[in-house]
Amino acid sequence: MCSERDGSLYRRHFDPETPILNLLNAARLDEAELDANGPLPDSLGSIPTDAIVCGFVGTNYGPNIEATEHIVEMSEHPDVVESGVHFLVLGKVGDSFTDIERENVYFTGFVEDLNPLYARIDLALNPMTDGGGSNVKVPEYFAHGLPVLTTPFGARGFSLEDEAFATVAELESFPEILSGLDKATADRHGELARQYAESTLNWRKVSRELWDELLELAGETPESSPVHSE
Repeated sequence: MCSERDGSLYRRHFDPETPILNLLNAARLDEAELDANGPLPDSLGSIPTDAIVCGFVGTNYGPNIEATEHIVEMSEHPDVVESGVHFLVLGKVGDSFTDIERENVYFTGFVEDLNPLYARIDLALNPMTDGGGSNVKVPEYFAHGLPVLTTPFGARGFSLEDEAFATVAELESFPEILSGLDKATADRHGELARQYAESTLNWRKVSRELWDELLELAGETPESSPVHSE
């Protein structure tokens, strides 16, 4: 399971006795290190070079659509408009918003390579209010060196409350937070986010932890495993 909430639901509906392992979702750090200098969609050329850009990535899936609706709504908030913040929505979730036109919101639709687009973003958004498991996009954001603004629901499965590179807040607080952003702080927090992905949210580490947990359930010690004899 990827969060305590999922484990509790599983116990309640299916199996109250079997041991449950809660493990973090993680990121492929090598993929985040690929070339970020590729071409950008022509539509992004109208984003001012000095603008703060907030990004969200998602498939065309109900909870992602709802999260994008929140982004469109907050893009119209007077404080956000005055601050000059722009929003970049990546992925097929944009297919559900082809009739939306905002001067500060850009939808790319599906793109083959997200890295150049991640490089254009200063802050990643995760305004999720529904869904299961923990959000794979959170460690992916961190791996790309992006600080994150997320709802408490979007942060489920991760311990982010005390981390400088992650702000956990209710949706109604997002406009105030967004209107107070600055690039220098976002860059510093982005460096911390990447360090956190390297130390905590990488698949090699999480897979090792899973292996150790399974060995413990089987009554073996991790030290005796060939996986540890590197």
